[in-house]
Amino acid sequence: YRSTEKQMTSIPKVRPATRSDEPIIFALVNQLHQSIRVEESGFAEAFPSVLRDPNHGCLVLELNSQVIGYAAGYKHVALSACQHVAFLDEIVIKPELRGRGFGKQLMAAFEAWAETHRCKMVALATGGAKGFYERLGYTSRAGYYKKSLQPESAGGPDPIQLRSTEKDL
Repeated sequence: YRSTEKQMTSIPKVRPATRSDEPIIFALVNQLHQSIRVEESGFAEAFPSVLRDPNHGCLVLELNSQVIGYAAGYKHVALSACQHVAFLDEIVIKPELRGRGFGKQLMAAFEAWAETHRCKMVALATGGAKGFYERLGYTSRAGYYKKSLQPESAGGPDPIQLRSTEKDL
């Protein structure tokens, strides 16, 4: 009986994020950017608004009742698609658990969220995980550019540079 119970708890499970996930998601979000750290006060303000917004999807992946990763994005109407599209903003898995298929599982869950919300497609931007997304059926169609409308703090490096690589997912 114990071995069956142990096997059952080791099955990864995706669920919507809740307020109680805030500390672990905060820790994970700080693994997205190579040159900055997300400030806790800003995150504490943004996280509840993402959870409340029906156009945002924030999913967590649990293993043995512990959050090991999350994916966050949103849906919007794109005039070029004439329908809703979903955009994946962030996906991260704990470093020690990367390369085991958890990123693929979380992507499938985000795609299911998008379908449930009547989205025609999922779009995303990536720097170093191109092969990961291509193996999932994604194709590259354009470059992705960002411009911060906030002044850089203390002349530091660009906070938008991501360090994701295929092994990160």
